[in-house]
Amino acid sequence: MNDAKRPIGATRLGDAAWEEAPRRPRETHAPGLRLAAGGPADGVATLRRDTRRRRRGAIAMLAILLAAACLAGCGGPGEPGDVTTSPSPGAGAVLLVLADRDFQQLEYSWVNTTLTNAGYDVTVTTPSGHDARSGDVAVRAEVQLAEADPADYVALVLIGGPGVAAHFDDTTLQNCVRSAVELDKVVGAICLAPVVLARAGVLQGKRATVWKDQRDELERAGALLQDQPVVVDGRIVTGDGPAASEAFAEALVQALR
Repeated sequence: MNDAKRPIGATRLGDAAWEEAPRRPRETHAPGLRLAAGGPADGVATLRRDTRRRRRGAIAMLAILLAAACLAGCGGPGEPGDVTTSPSPGAGAVLLVLADRDFQQLEYSWVNTTLTNAGYDVTVTTPSGHDARSGDVAVRAEVQLAEADPADYVALVLIGGPGVAAHFDDTTLQNCVRSAVELDKVVGAICLAPVVLARAGVLQGKRATVWKDQRDELERAGALLQDQPVVVDGRIVTGDGPAASEAFAEALVQALR
């Protein structure tokens, strides 16, 4: 059969026959949207139904999000909001500062155990952010000191040991101490660590104690040196060494109540 005689709209099937090709309806819908089988009119109707379903779905999702936001802000059942009252046992966290190396193990053990048993969460920090090490003991640092905000804690406690001497002039540590005092947090230091408080300028006119080799340091900073193992002056608690660890830890708990 000659191609010139091909019926309009037909497609060729082999060499012997022609078949009428179905005419494709002109698209009246947006690109990418498939019409229903019944034709353009049915397709438009389907599009409208899909649009209404999407609109109802969006409204439902918005309602869910608003409800969730309200519960989070107001403290829904089982999910209390942020604590804004004064800290008490079972509420709040204590930021515990250890030297990167050679912290005093007995002091750490007594303070950590006593505070935990009293219901406080203890967060360990080091100046470097790496785990603290002393002898064959390692303690995991949960946060680097520079990233810790005293406002997030009810107390700041500095553990002693010979390694603390390397941090006497650490400006980040001194600033952390000053911020805690300004925020009226409980601030504790034992053994050599009260020297950090002295150099931060928070012991001026305050009664305090320290390891025997550093007593002159506190006096030069204007502290009222006391010959006692543990001294409490307002919100500041100091201890003079490992032998005072238990009493120092108990004094911290009392100061927090």
